[in-house]
Amino acid sequence: MAQRLKKIISGGQTGGDFGGLLAGKELGLLTGGTAPKGYLTDAGPNLKLKDYGLEEGEYDPKTYPKRTMKNVDAADLTIAFRFGGSAGTDKTIGYANTG
Repeated sequence: MAQRLKKIISGGQTGGDFGGLLAGKELGLLTGGTAPKGYLTDAGPNLKLKDYGLEEGEYDPKTYPKRTMKNVDAADLTIAFRFGGSAGTDKTIGYANTG
């Protein structure tokens, strides 16, 4: 039996991540996830992420943050769009493949 998409989970750091949240809201889906400490994005802090149900993650100085693993673990499916080299995206894909 096919399942219907119910929620978009994202960390909200970049345009693509935020685009998923925007699309989810537009489609009437739930949105959420765990954002970096301080709601930090590539463009600086973005407190609007709270409006999309994102929670602030804990500070994690590791190369592969716990918040990313938390987002993957909370999802039934993880989709990654990769158009060039991205250590973070590569690690997300690798972690998602371990589940």
